[in-house]
Amino acid sequence: MLLLLASASQTGALAQDYPQTDETGQTVYYKIMSACPEYAAANLCVQDNTQNKTDYPYVLLEHDAEQRRQEWTLLEANAAENTYHLRNRMSFRYVSTEGSWVDDTYVHTYATRKVESDALTLRPIGNNQVTISYKENGDERLLAARKVGSLLPARGASLVDSPWAWRIVPTSDLTGIEELTTENAGKGTAVYDLSGRKLSDSMQEGKRLPHGVYIVNGKKIIK
Repeated sequence: MLLLLASASQTGALAQDYPQTDETGQTVYYKIMSACPEYAAANLCVQDNTQNKTDYPYVLLEHDAEQRRQEWTLLEANAAENTYHLRNRMSFRYVSTEGSWVDDTYVHTYATRKVESDALTLRPIGNNQVTISYKENGDERLLAARKVGSLLPARGASLVDSPWAWRIVPTSDLTGIEELTTENAGKGTAVYDLSGRKLSDSMQEGKRLPHGVYIVNGKKIIK
């Protein structure tokens, strides 16, 4: 389920951070993964559930490399404002800013076409995480991975690893990934980021890194 609450404004993501096509012209699809610790450990992704007649058009489910309903295109809405529309690869439906209250949770519905008011802003907050927000009656609203009641993020507080934090990961970065364990990364095995930068000398040190995708023993590892 997705909930929305107010937040202070920050600098938006740049369009080049989320290209729609790669260098070969192929469409780039993304996974929208919760960075909230209780969900990040299970690698939960936003999945389109609109084909089912339920109260929740979008759900968080464990990463599945074969599940196209977990894959999204980020269509640029306004270059000057760095906003995007999220369209599902399987259903071709868009995440809408409209919704309704279900069990004390505001649940977003979907749209079958791009609507200007459904544009979302992705703002970097550190540790390869972003917030996803939009404007409503002059206020900024945040998407959250779980019910957070009436609690609002404190103004100016870090939202890293919070219910409002997300990781937007190209599906190509998740191809053939494994979990970071003692079996696939020995004590003396270094951990690198996807740019090849060395982050730690050992798997034990690597455990202190934030959740994300890393290179260990020449293979992509998700933590």
